[in-house]
Amino acid sequence: MRSFMWISIIVAAGAALSSPLGATPQKSLQNRVDAQAKPYIENEIVQGLVVGIVHEDNSYIFGYGTGSGTGLPDGHTVYEIGSISKVFTSILLADAVVRGAVRLDQPVQELLPDGVNIPHKGDEPIRLVHLSTHTSGLPRMPDNFRPADVTNPYADYSPRLLYDFLNGYTPQHEAGEVMEYSNLAAGLLGQVLAMEAGVPYEQLLRDRITGPLGMSDTAIQLTPSLEKTLAPGHLADGTPTSNWDLDALAGAGGIRSTANDMVRFMQAQLQSPEGDLGNAIEL
Repeated sequence: MRSFMWISIIVAAGAALSSPLGATPQKSLQNRVDAQAKPYIENEIVQGLVVGIVHEDNSYIFGYGTGSGTGLPDGHTVYEIGSISKVFTSILLADAVVRGAVRLDQPVQELLPDGVNIPHKGDEPIRLVHLSTHTSGLPRMPDNFRPADVTNPYADYSPRLLYDFLNGYTPQHEAGEVMEYSNLAAGLLGQVLAMEAGVPYEQLLRDRITGPLGMSDTAIQLTPSLEKTLAPGHLADGTPTSNWDLDALAGAGGIRSTANDMVRFMQAQLQSPEGDLGNAIEL
């Protein structure tokens, strides 16, 4: 079992942050966050934790435990954000819809390479919206997932393996019939959106979301400077383990980011920017 080192993003909305006599609002806020966050470190539930808070026009970052190396993690510490990546992939779908490149109800089959056939049960084809909402009828993981390195299990799961799985799978449910969480579906969505755009998934992410939002420390393949601030993964018992790299399923969980960047992302959800990206977020 392996645990991610998570970034916690909190939206403090509504009433103003109150503070005891003599305390600044930020200090009062930190005291409240300390009470919630420190037990996770003291009880060795996690090795490191960063909390980002958005309140009205202000944002705050608090770090606990260790990040990269032995230092206190902060807004610049890089984390694997895991399945939060799926939110980015769904916004990429919405962006493609806003731009008229695809339709939400478009059958996925129309975007796959020749020789690749996506299975479906009954008369309803699997559509892009089904991949995004975990209603495709595809399983959580493919059954041809056999990593050469169990400590970095997604690294060698290639598009070819993904297509081989699709060609041989028989769904148990019709698309749209039930909701079943699927890393496979989200990864496939990222793959077909990148193919439609004619660029790798990471470039599409940069062109359509992280670039416009100024999220310069959000990436899949890290630069040497970002690599230095990457927080290591840990097993459930606290033993350090390798970070994960994702190939064909990057859209399901391959993104790395910082609390500073994730605060920018959160602010964009609270107040959509102008243009296609804002319209995509609204969608």
